[in-house]
Amino acid sequence: MKTIFGLLLISVFLLMGTVTNANNFNIKVNTNVNNKNLVDVWNNDFSQKAFFNEKNNTTYLTIYNQQNELVAEHLIPRATKLKNITWSANNKYLTFTENDRNLWVYTIEHNASKLIENNLIDIQENKFSVQWSPNSEWIQYLSHVNSRNKAKLYSLKRHRSFILPINSSQISSINWQGYDNKLIINSSFMEPEKPEQMIIYGIKLVLQADSQVARLH
Repeated sequence: MKTIFGLLLISVFLLMGTVTNANNFNIKVNTNVNNKNLVDVWNNDFSQKAFFNEKNNTTYLTIYNQQNELVAEHLIPRATKLKNITWSANNKYLTFTENDRNLWVYTIEHNASKLIENNLIDIQENKFSVQWSPNSEWIQYLSHVNSRNKAKLYSLKRHRSFILPINSSQISSINWQGYDNKLIINSSFMEPEKPEQMIIYGIKLVLQADSQVARLH
């Protein structure tokens, strides 16, 4: 049987996000938040906390430090059902979801947010299952726009999303490993003694037999 990479790696598609002005391998927190219940979501070293705050019918993403001093406040116009704050490993970025359809990334330094995934289909809930790379240069998440290739990568340097060239039905789990941008893809279609690997945009993809690390669904 031909290899999965050989069958499916035809090309890697680039998807541009939409920018709004203003702005893990170990996921520290993935907490549901709404406008009326302010839940603090702390970063990895507990030096800063983020939450959504509503003032005058307008929602803000608000960040405070340990001393309860305001670090950043970002206006999110016409936003609804904001939740799922997830910090990057270096504590410089975070992601959040909007209305269970849209995935945003926020940069603290520039007080700017960017839409990196927009799902126009009205379904009950999209689980993006965000995983930051250990060096905070990449976001691995699940897309709900394309049912064949759900696994995607967003590059903080290139400001683009990349589709992983693996059929979603052949992926059991995905997880980052180490600090050298290694992404482990576990598949029940692989033989234990024959793992495959390739390098794509500086990321080493390792396809191996299913080890059930973190389920896609």
